[in-house]
Amino acid sequence: MKMAYEKNMLRMRKTKSTNSTLRNTLESIMRNSSSDFWMKVARELSKPSRHFKPVNISKIARLTKENDYVLVPGKVLSMGELPHKIRIAAFRLSGNALNKLKASNAEIMSINELARKNPEGKNIKIIV
Repeated sequence: MKMAYEKNMLRMRKTKSTNSTLRNTLESIMRNSSSDFWMKVARELSKPSRHFKPVNISKIARLTKENDYVLVPGKVLSMGELPHKIRIAAFRLSGNALNKLKASNAEIMSINELARKNPEGKNIKIIV
């Protein structure tokens, strides 16, 4: 019952969004997954975008190890260096952050792609 209530609340919230990419991401998550992890991600993404926290690469480097899956429900900024390879999905990436992640051989994907690869949400670190 709780899951159905949360999905209904997210549907009501998402109608206020004018960002079509965000709206499509939320719809895809709600349609394809019923895990608590992805519901938490959908809740984070349904907040106003002014509440999205920017995350620097240096913070990602501190909190991850080689080949970790990382999800950032906000914007990744370019401050810092990434000494190891990770798999990252983020709502947005700055241009310099994208270049630095490519230079470190990180696998960059959309949140939708990550949700399709890992529908249960196991072994994914959310960094905010």
